[in-house]
Amino acid sequence: MKTLKWSVSSLLLAMAAFAAEPVVTKEATGEAAIVGSDEQKAFEKAKDAALRLAVEQVAGVQIDADSATVNSVLVRDAVYANTTGYVKKYDVVSKKKEKNVMIVTVRADIGTAELDKDIAAAKALIKRFGRPSIIFLIQEQAIQVVADKGAVTTSDHTGVILSNAFKADGWDVKDAAFANGKVKLAAGATFGAAEAKEVGDISKAAYIVYGNVIIRHQDPGSMGASPSDGKQVFFPVTGEYDLTLFATASGSVISKVSGKLTMDPNISRKATLSYERTAMEVIERQKKEIVDSIRKGALEFFRNNQMNGSSFVVNVANVADFAFAKKVKASLQNIKGMKELQQEDFKSNKLQLKVTYLGTPSDLADALENTSIDKKKVSVTGVTANSLDMGLK
Repeated sequence: MKTLKWSVSSLLLAMAAFAAEPVVTKEATGEAAIVGSDEQKAFEKAKDAALRLAVEQVAGVQIDADSATVNSVLVRDAVYANTTGYVKKYDVVSKKKEKNVMIVTVRADIGTAELDKDIAAAKALIKRFGRPSIIFLIQEQAIQVVADKGAVTTSDHTGVILSNAFKADGWDVKDAAFANGKVKLAAGATFGAAEAKEVGDISKAAYIVYGNVIIRHQDPGSMGASPSDGKQVFFPVTGEYDLTLFATASGSVISKVSGKLTMDPNISRKATLSYERTAMEVIERQKKEIVDSIRKGALEFFRNNQMNGSSFVVNVANVADFAFAKKVKASLQNIKGMKELQQEDFKSNKLQLKVTYLGTPSDLADALENTSIDKKKVSVTGVTANSLDMGLK
């Protein structure tokens, strides 16, 4: 019986502790398009959007209050991935349908204990990776389907729009103009570890978004529109994108992002200025989903690196012979945070190592400061996004 009393007491204490968790009540409204007359699916999407917005209202205040937060957009993404975990309960205040859109308002109780803990963890994660450097190498083609012309031109709407979005987020966006004449990126070519390393070495970018975007200029008549008074006022476009996020340090694929480019059904019959202007509007409209997918892949990569370490190359100069090369490897292996080390090449007194380290090349450079190997002082002579150069003297 005593055991039963203790169990009941424990349960009551646990319930009291749960009830005592601080909560903030917020009201928020979400919207979702009704596709194929599926109002229930639209309702669920609109409700989820409203709950996310309620969490954002609570978390955003705490994130923005810290002026030292590094890349607050990434911190937000890291936290908002767990939206449902912070919502203790909610009520649907209103639900209505306007034209082809479902609008849902909720009143939600947001638990702040877990939210505070996750915000702190997200800040620590993003701070460790600082202001990530990224470069966009996107091959964009516009195909003139109009009147079966079949002409193909190149454009850069996607690269410009995504670059501006990531700059606004706080990323260090590198200029892709360096690639002209230096890196050959033929349409449809495979982009692997060697190409990624070359781009990383030249651009100093830690991440690359590479891929193809196809924009198709459609005949207005094929999409149910007719010119007004013989003058075309509707310039419809369709298309698709296929993008890949790479880490230049390891030449590894982080994530792939693909999808269709579609016009907003609400503007499908209104006058537009040109095919080029319509294409920019379509990409701008879908910018968020593309950017969110890329950020999600980067965040998962950050978390994995934090737990398992990141891979990059260490180049060591002034290595007299193979016996000394073994001493260098043994010394580096003993550095705190070094998880794996293997020899890639050794010739002409130069040793190349592939390491997996709990940190960035810059972090390893800090760890090597004021160290020596076999009475020879270590001198770090260069650090990039995917390599560290050091000498011994």
